[in-house]
Amino acid sequence: MRDYYEQSAKREAGRLSRPADGAVEWELHARALEEYLPPAPARILDDGGGPGSWTLWLAHRGYQVTLTDLSPALLNVARDRVAQAPQRCAGNVEAVMEADECDLSAFPDDSFDALLCRGPFIT
Repeated sequence: MRDYYEQSAKREAGRLSRPADGAVEWELHARALEEYLPPAPARILDDGGGPGSWTLWLAHRGYQVTLTDLSPALLNVARDRVAQAPQRCAGNVEAVMEADECDLSAFPDDSFDALLCRGPFIT
């Protein structure tokens, strides 16, 4: 899994914005998140958040977000994207860090109000 994302980090960063690749997926998930997430400024763990697309979307809406992923290449993309975001958005990103989605012991219980985990457990 790590090797795949290490090799496709740049492609993954734009996947959800491409009409033939992920735009419908983006819209459906955005609608569901707007309906079901607790109100901002809740703390969200974007577990397996890859290039930070959802992290930035959440941060833009006032959520306090921590992004984790297994892929250093994707995390580098996410860090670059956060650094380029407006401060009012970037300031809501608490951390971008490497973590195995199957082991979240680095976080104490009740650290987050919600967990966004869209891909890590698909395989």
